[in-house]
Amino acid sequence: MEYKSYRDASDRLTVGVEGMSSLAYRFVSWKLIRKFGLKKRGDLNKTLDEKFQVYEKDGASISVDWDVWSGFTVTAIDSESENIVNEIGKYLERKYT
Repeated sequence: MEYKSYRDASDRLTVGVEGMSSLAYRFVSWKLIRKFGLKKRGDLNKTLDEKFQVYEKDGASISVDWDVWSGFTVTAIDSESENIVNEIGKYLERKYT
């Protein structure tokens, strides 16, 4: 598995782990919720080749996603959310690569 940090096409900060299986999505999401105190905002959305859910913490909104192309990713919904995404990125890099 390989850690990545980049800006998506909408210039949102994204961190992730390529090569992580879809089966790991629920467990890794649960770990992030517990470690970073995230609260769900809305329902889990899933299809055969993608899963995603939005979470909040102290006004910051992030999307936690998995898809067949990118693997597991966490994206800042806005610039105010970049700090938590960077923290999560450090955790993902340390734990899963």
